[in-house]
Formats: sequence, C-alpha cells, structure tokens
Amino acid sequence: GVGAAAFISYSTLDSIISARRLSEGNQRAGGKLEKSHLNSRVVSGADGDGSPVHLSSPANFTLRHRQ
Repeated sequence: GVGAAAFISYSTLDSIISARRLSEGNQRAGGKLEKSHLNSRVVSGADGDGSPVHLSSPANFTLRHRQ
C-alpha cells in the first residue's frame, strides 16, 4: 500500500509561548514572576494516509540533543 511519514520542527515556539505567558500575567503568589525554560525544538510526527492507524507495536523515534 501507499503511505507517508512527516516530521515537523517548530524552531521559534519558545518566543510565541513566552510572550503569551507574560501577557497572561505568569506570576506566582507574592507577585514574583515564575522562571521557566522551553526548548524551542519541538518535533511532531505523523504516519499514514490520513485515516486512523492502529500500530501493532510502538513506534520509537530517537532524537539527538542539539546542545
């Protein structure tokens, strides 16, 4: 059969989320800003032809840390 696989890397997701969290008032009790860190290389994957897929065994993806 015919199939497809896709991997998507979001390279600037941290700037979008950080700006949103600050605008929503990301504060702890006492009024101090909460420190947080987000690694912006978020990766998602898809497999198949668009219809639901039930795998007979888990799929494993190995990624190398970039730092």
